[in-house]
Amino acid sequence: YNIIPNKTYASDHIPYEKIPPEFLSAFALGLFDGDGCLTYSSDFSSDVTLNFTSYYESTIIDFQYIIDKILVPKENSNKNIFTSAWHTQWRGRRQVLSILDCLYENCPRHLDRKYQKYLKLKQSLNTF
Repeated sequence: YNIIPNKTYASDHIPYEKIPPEFLSAFALGLFDGDGCLTYSSDFSSDVTLNFTSYYESTIIDFQYIIDKILVPKENSNKNIFTSAWHTQWRGRRQVLSILDCLYENCPRHLDRKYQKYLKLKQSLNTF
């Protein structure tokens, strides 16, 4: 599945078609934990963004396909380049939360730092 050390320049395709469907969200969560970012304003009222970055455009397209067409079907094409990497993002509390809910569902292993941010975001929706 192209899980190798120092993958930045060595892996330009996510082999999602080879990954059993029941493991796809866990695989995508691992990608997010490695090369993704969750940002939001201090009170969660604006600027809630989920980002994913890769050296290769094809990796961005693959990740976006996994999220938008398989896990959380919707239309999106927010890829762009900055510096020497490609980047995609999803914005808005509910949209980001629906993606993260799907990624974290039934996935006991995750990067705790990002998981805690997800829990804060989830809790914030109960206050709006």
